Amino acid sequence: MENRRLKHLAELEKKISYTFSDKELLNQALTHSSYRAMVANDCPYNEELEFLGDSVLDLVIGEYLFLKYKDWDEGKLSKYRARVVCGQSLIIVGDMFSLGDFILVGKGEQTGKGIQATILEDAVEALIAAIYIDGGFTEAKKFIMRFFTEHIEKISSENLFRDFKTELQEIVHQYRGYKIEYRLLGYSGPDHDRTFTVEVLINNEVAGTGEGKSKKDAEKNAAFAAIENFEHGNIKILKRR
Repeated sequence: MENRRLKHLAELEKKISYTFSDKELLNQALTHSSYRAMVANDCPYNEELEFLGDSVLDLVIGEYLFLKYKDWDEGKLSKYRARVVCGQSLIIVGDMFSLGDFILVGKGEQTGKGIQATILEDAVEALIAAIYIDGGFTEAKKFIMRFFTEHIEKISSENLFRDFKTELQEIVHQYRGYKIEYRLLGYSGPDHDRTFTVEVLINNEVAGTGEGKSKKDAEKNAAFAAIENFEHGNIKILKRR
């Protein structure tokens, strides 16, 4: 690994308060498959680490919720954990320490706003796995709780079980003749870990876009985005009454 890359990664280590013994492992966690294809070599990339990191994250958050909410049943705990470890949460956490600035990707994976959202999500999970391998479960847990605890507390039980699709339907129902349609834009990732992208249209006008590990979750997130757009007056055909 070049000295310039090592110095860059050292900046990230300061941000996350963890120093790797194996710098190559950290570099792998922040290398997307598109970069390997671009440089045409066999450098390791982060797909397998992402899988492991997802499991470690589920365990740590599951343990935290289990101990904190002892009176909750399995269904409620599962729904809460799903909200905590969703793609949007991973993006929020990754942005806390500007993780996107350290990820190696191919040119085709860049957008006008920087790194693609799904790549950032995967890199957060891969980073968790890298810390777990390098420093053990205790260090991985420290990292997760350091950056996820604040986000966990922001997710109130009042909002946790909202049915966003029904809420959007109720909003649109006020406007006679208006219809809602969910349209699948596409999906990415391997068969066992796909990310779906869906947009919701109101009278053929895009009202919101969402991503999720299933079409159902992507539709819910798209509905939530549409509700937020409505609340901020960003849907031109729907004027608040």
